[in-house]
Amino acid sequence: MTSTVKNADSSIRTPDRPMDFTGDEFMNGALWTWGLFNAVIPMGVLTSMLWSLSTSSGWSWTSAGPQTIGYAIIVCGIVVVVSLVLVPLGLALTWPFARLLRRVRPVPVHLLAYTLIGAGIGVLYLAAVGGLSTFGTVNTYTILVATPAFAITIATPLGWWLSARRALRKDRGLLSAGVDEDAAVEDAAAQ
Repeated sequence: MTSTVKNADSSIRTPDRPMDFTGDEFMNGALWTWGLFNAVIPMGVLTSMLWSLSTSSGWSWTSAGPQTIGYAIIVCGIVVVVSLVLVPLGLALTWPFARLLRRVRPVPVHLLAYTLIGAGIGVLYLAAVGGLSTFGTVNTYTILVATPAFAITIATPLGWWLSARRALRKDRGLLSAGVDEDAAVEDAAAQ
């Protein structure tokens, strides 16, 4: 059985559309964004717990530590599930912008656009949960509520950048494009 390998000549990107992308590349960016978002959430939860430690009196690790860890695991688990359910909404929100930007070559323009998209989603989230009114003071609740907004603001441009970087490196032949599974099946069927 022979396998067909894609080469740099089969790229969807052209001089007219230097930052175009395939559906797989778009989904790759979405998965990177989702994973990065969920990696930042535990840091925010930990920060809010540490903030509460500094303001509490009589807190001891032996009495409250296991309960605190359990709370953090539950919060992060809920966030993972909810964010996975919301990925299609994020895809729908970013798709039109991604299509508009496919003719724009400079990476900083894309990073700015995706940062603004992430920040916009973060503000929508804060408005939906009533978190915009909590920013008068910094406390445990404010940190916990703001964490998803902060996470999506960071994860959106970083997810795009990691996916775009990989796709552009493939185009330049710096990464193996891998085996085209459809072509491999067709080759096997033809023999």
